[in-house]
Amino acid sequence: MSTTGCGNTSITFEGPSIKTPWFNFPSKELNPLQISGEEKWHSGDYQGALEDFNELIKEEPNNGYAYFSRASALLGLNKPQEALGDANKAIELDPNIPEAYETRGVAKAMLDNPGGAILDMNKAIGLNENFTSAYSNRGEMKSALGNYDEALIDLNKAIEIDPNYERAYLHRAKNYNRQGNVTDACKDFKKAASLGDPVAIGILESNPDACK
Repeated sequence: MSTTGCGNTSITFEGPSIKTPWFNFPSKELNPLQISGEEKWHSGDYQGALEDFNELIKEEPNNGYAYFSRASALLGLNKPQEALGDANKAIELDPNIPEAYETRGVAKAMLDNPGGAILDMNKAIGLNENFTSAYSNRGEMKSALGNYDEALIDLNKAIEIDPNYERAYLHRAKNYNRQGNVTDACKDFKKAASLGDPVAIGILESNPDACK
């Protein structure tokens, strides 16, 4: 089976989440700029999110979560070097934000440093043993490096934690495909597509006869 894009990593990341804000700001209230920025981030307006997080950092320069949030927006804008700097700053201010390590790992992967990226995913998982996207990303990175068995363990774990996490099925499909296991690859491509993963949908649409 030959699938467009299967030779490359396709990592993702959680980004900031206003659904479960575990952190506290100095004011003990969620800053409106954080809420606005996160809403824009989740809608795909990364530039708008960046502008809000810029203002947030001006107001709260010692807020590690704000730097992590801005790093997430920078990744969305395909600026991994800048994102790396902000993720480093977030970790410096607060070394206990698992998402900051994941974001730094994604930036490193985009900068062709998969080894460093895996180390950051290890740290993220160490801080949150149920960090679905960190397992999925680590599995994809291991797979891209040829560590298929270790990758499968991580990808299975991600799916165990969240059976509806579409990107983990995509990554597992790519892992199977790299091993020549077309049958299981097709099952996972179809599952990822059924859950709405755009990369899986594109792969199946560009190879209509591959997974009949």
